[in-house]
Amino acid sequence: MRYSALALITALGIGACGDPARHTLGPFAEPMNPEGLIPADTVIDYKTHPGAGAPTLVSREPVRLPKFVGPPNIVGTIVMSFVVDTSGFVIRNSVRIETSPGREFSDAFRDWVSGSRFAPIRRGGRPLRVAYRHLAGAFPLDR
Repeated sequence: MRYSALALITALGIGACGDPARHTLGPFAEPMNPEGLIPADTVIDYKTHPGAGAPTLVSREPVRLPKFVGPPNIVGTIVMSFVVDTSGFVIRNSVRIETSPGREFSDAFRDWVSGSRFAPIRRGGRPLRVAYRHLAGAFPLDR
């Protein structure tokens, strides 16, 4: 029963460890270096489970985006992956960000996410280390 429930949870895109030991998971699907994996209790993958709720942001610092030089009314896109520790802080070297239109926006979002704090997810009253993968969004490119 325990393994069938784990298979169901994994199929929905929300992986959970079946025993007290943590699984070694990265915030991204295919890490560039295997030594850089970060232990996580749970993985929430928005690519396979887009209906999962967004992480609850506790800190309210705004993103400081660079000036955009280009046509008006353009919307940028972002895909983020990161790990939040048991106290709600983002593990700095876990942040992976892809943005369109360019790298300067990725750097701005990386700085913002790295300095953000989220409400920790709890299981049985115990806070978990959570890997968020493929969290996508859009943002306006103001001049």
